[in-house]
Amino acid sequence: MTGNLEGVIDEIRGAVSKRLGITVRPSQLEAARRLLTPTVVEMDTGEGKTLATAIAVAALARQGHLVLVATSNDYLAMRDAKWMGGIYDELGLSVDHVTRASAETDREAAYGADVVYGTVGEFGFDQLRGELQTRRRADWVDRFDTLVVDEADSVLIDEARMPLIITAHLAAAPHEAGCFRWSADVAPSFLQGEDFCLMPESGMVALTRQGRHKLLRLSMPPTLDSLTLTEIQHRLEQAIWVLQTMHAGTTYVVDEGRVQVVDEYSGRTSAHRKFGRGVQQAIEAKEGLPLTGIAQPTARITVQDFAKQFSHLCGITGTAMEAKHELRRVYGLTVSRVEPFRPSRRVTWPPTMASTKVHQWRQITEEVAQMVALGRCVLVGTRTVNQSQSLSHELASHKIKHVVLNALNPHREAEIIAQAGRSGRVTVATNMAGRGTDICLDDRARSAGGLHVIVAEPHAAARIDRQMMGRAGRQGDPGSARIFGSAEDEILRLALGPSGAAKVAAQAQRRHGGRWLWNQLRRCQRLIERQHQRERAALAASEGTLAEAAKTIGLDPRLDPLPE
Repeated sequence: MTGNLEGVIDEIRGAVSKRLGITVRPSQLEAARRLLTPTVVEMDTGEGKTLATAIAVAALARQGHLVLVATSNDYLAMRDAKWMGGIYDELGLSVDHVTRASAETDREAAYGADVVYGTVGEFGFDQLRGELQTRRRADWVDRFDTLVVDEADSVLIDEARMPLIITAHLAAAPHEAGCFRWSADVAPSFLQGEDFCLMPESGMVALTRQGRHKLLRLSMPPTLDSLTLTEIQHRLEQAIWVLQTMHAGTTYVVDEGRVQVVDEYSGRTSAHRKFGRGVQQAIEAKEGLPLTGIAQPTARITVQDFAKQFSHLCGITGTAMEAKHELRRVYGLTVSRVEPFRPSRRVTWPPTMASTKVHQWRQITEEVAQMVALGRCVLVGTRTVNQSQSLSHELASHKIKHVVLNALNPHREAEIIAQAGRSGRVTVATNMAGRGTDICLDDRARSAGGLHVIVAEPHAAARIDRQMMGRAGRQGDPGSARIFGSAEDEILRLALGPSGAAKVAAQAQRRHGGRWLWNQLRRCQRLIERQHQRERAALAASEGTLAEAAKTIGLDPRLDPLPE
């Protein structure tokens, strides 16, 4: 940084006051200053991260940097660019945004601005598309030297396990399509432990000797005659794996006749993402949908590699401390916490454990009813779309009015969140309600005790639980939060497998749940967090190996991706 930084910040503070009528708080200025270094700033929900980010971005831009601001979704990219636009305009800086709906000409114009808001997905895919057209580095990537990441843990950690891939979709040949559909039809007749087993190392399915004999005895349509038995067995094992592990409302949703991936951390769908290696087609066959073309990768880049391109990288989020070692190791970023402007008044209540999911849902419903009776508002956070719908049915059966926010109605997010702080309001939501937007209390809800957040089941990362609970008690408001758990929670099966989860459930029954069960759930959470860390490290290593292999034969690792 050169020039009089404090003078620049004073000028920006004046622009904020003039255009937005807001007095910048010391904590926001402190966060902005730290973003001028390679740092991820942890700042509590409701403390004004959007404004702190804009101050830092404006300071960087006034110093001659050209800045991309990565948000967690299209809505926030569009909102923040427009909301903060007056500040940039007052300082003589141009700002624009790109979203999934942006036309090609609009994208080209946007990348001519000093500051561009968007998602890492949009930025990464635009880079790949540009490089595919010219077979060289995209011009705008050379132009922008700074990437500021909002919700940094979500983008740089959670999304890093899934590479950004541009694919060419080749229509499945009749014999391939027939094999997908036949496999989906017969998969339910194969029994775990007899006909197939789940491989503990890979999590994939393998037919047993009995299963292979069963396959040989099955009647197959003539369209499969051109396939080898090995090819047919592979598709069958894939269909069984999809049947056993890929569930609508959890890992994907079917919306308008299309299978869409649901991100386990954000709870959102992505139009860019499809399951690879035939999994997408296996799910479509299971759901009885038309089969899309089998994807052949034509260009790819990981979130890690995209972020590392920039000479200045920084970010801000409400939950970063849990990921500080990985952020340092992978990106060279330090994690720094800015204390809230007003001390938090949120009260975290002791976790409540149940022996069964039915009991867990009943306990949640009773607590919701108690809070509504007091005049408070309630946010119930669920892990999956299915859970949000199941809990909705439970609440409805007790005549508790509520609204649901999940991947099936993301277009209503702003409307639902805007009303979530009203007295007596009950909002059931997946993780998507925990990011990027504030829940503002009305006077009656505030005087009754504020927002009460219920985490209906522990998530795969403790950060997500903390992010959801952070919706309560914003900016010194009153509020409370509690985590509910049960011996049938999915996190037990994910960490320990079916047999291990069953053992924990049996012990929980003998011990009557309580603190012992909560300790087991937290242990499983840590196991999954470490597993995901290993997967991200393995992805980075795999990408590096593929890149080196491509270079040795004269290929561009991004534009000539080798099969995995």
